[in-house]
Amino acid sequence: MSPRLVVPTVATCVDLVVGIFFYEIGEAAGLLCFFREFIKDAPENYGAFPAFQVAPPLPFIPEDRHGDTFCAAIVHWAGPLDEGEQAMAPFRDLAPRVGEMVGPMPYPALNAAFDGLFPKGMRSYWKGSYVTELTDAAIEAHLSHGPNVPGVSATMHLYPINGAASRVGSDETAFAYRGATFAPVIVAAWEDHADDQARIQWVRQYYEGHRAALRGRRLHQLHVRRRSGPCPGQRRRELPTAGRGQAGLRSGKPLSPQPKHQTISAGCLGAAHPALRC
Repeated sequence: MSPRLVVPTVATCVDLVVGIFFYEIGEAAGLLCFFREFIKDAPENYGAFPAFQVAPPLPFIPEDRHGDTFCAAIVHWAGPLDEGEQAMAPFRDLAPRVGEMVGPMPYPALNAAFDGLFPKGMRSYWKGSYVTELTDAAIEAHLSHGPNVPGVSATMHLYPINGAASRVGSDETAFAYRGATFAPVIVAAWEDHADDQARIQWVRQYYEGHRAALRGRRLHQLHVRRRSGPCPGQRRRELPTAGRGQAGLRSGKPLSPQPKHQTISAGCLGAAHPALRC
């Protein structure tokens, strides 16, 4: 069975209004430039991230566009539910939408919405980083590589880090990257081992192109390969024994490094940063 994205419908325990917006790929530059400015001063009830995504067979996307590549915005409003529709207006006004879904949803349901694209047993490779700015050069790198996303279970998510996260000291919790403003994550998952080289190459080329555009604005890089394991969270300079691809939690003293090859699921990407607008 092909992987698919499932948008849960839950009648109880609603605490968010969620919007998923698919735009033509030619709108990607406008989406990224808009988001860079919008999220800096947005009310903290907002959560959102841009993405590149091959369209799954979702009912709100025209059937003849299933399998096409789009840029997307995944948005949630954690304020009063009756303000949710208005909170989606900036993303509706940004550009014509090929498809959209807006409605109430519990946070756990949003966090699990992408799980269907990454079923257990798939092969997976990803890289990510914490950066201090979304520069014009970084946007150009996203525009060069993002539209080449190789399948429905591959993507780039650009998570913002601000609001409450920036009001905590870097040495106060296991999450130290309080000076970052964005965390791009580039991931590919696939079923056939014959696709290993192509999928890994896409992630690496995207990551290297983005890294070259940062010019000293990158705080930390993440490298993870195999599924199962905790989310990474330590700073390399404070845990010098943690080598490439190792993960652990920063708690004031070094912890034993985790096995070298690990990964985290799409759900964990959101769950790891509930206060970081993810």
